[in-house]
Amino acid sequence: MRFHSDGSLWFASAAVPQLENVGDSEGRSGLFRIEPTSGKITRAAILPQGEAAQVLGDLIIADNNTIYTTDSLSGAVYRYFIEADEFEILVERGELGSPQGLVLDESGQYLYVAYYIGGLFRVSLEDGDLVKLTVPENVTDYGIDGLYRYGDELIAIQNGIRPNRVVALKLAGDGLSVTGSNTLASNLAEFDEPTLGVVRGDDFYFVANSHWNRFDAENNLPDDLSGPIILKIALRN
Repeated sequence: MRFHSDGSLWFASAAVPQLENVGDSEGRSGLFRIEPTSGKITRAAILPQGEAAQVLGDLIIADNNTIYTTDSLSGAVYRYFIEADEFEILVERGELGSPQGLVLDESGQYLYVAYYIGGLFRVSLEDGDLVKLTVPENVTDYGIDGLYRYGDELIAIQNGIRPNRVVALKLAGDGLSVTGSNTLASNLAEFDEPTLGVVRGDDFYFVANSHWNRFDAENNLPDDLSGPIILKIALRN
């Protein structure tokens, strides 16, 4: 979820089997706008049904009229125009397999997108062209869920590798490679599949315990789970 400059809150949601009372909505996904003061949903932008099951799992607001979002099941990256209430495909279905977190580069001309089992890619907003970032042999860019930018670093939540961790990935000047990494948090007691977060100033706030890994074969959760835990990491130095 992300705050728009007008004060509203946009979030991505999907009717997955783990959703209680999903009913006939299973497989549908969309972007939704909520007014925080009233809790009223003022926009429900349902993604056209291009696949049997679709999951918009993350989004970034580029400007007053444009949102970018990833479909982790079909592999597509979409551009959504708020005023026209229309989705446009930026990256075709299947190109990335399972795209997760995404963030704009400093110029606003590119997106960095985390392909969960394929590493980091840079996407041109002009034509959707994909370039895979190169990384040093001692750095892994796999298993990234949440992805954020802090200056010339990408802050990544890696819940697809063990142990789960939060890392800062240093970008080269041309933005096409990672030159090094710094582990900010790893294998904490509070971790139970950390997932998404937000950079505010010099601090990074994130959900430490999504519990997504705790669903059983019947899509039920155990009764003894803790409530949400939000952690903060100081990014400077």
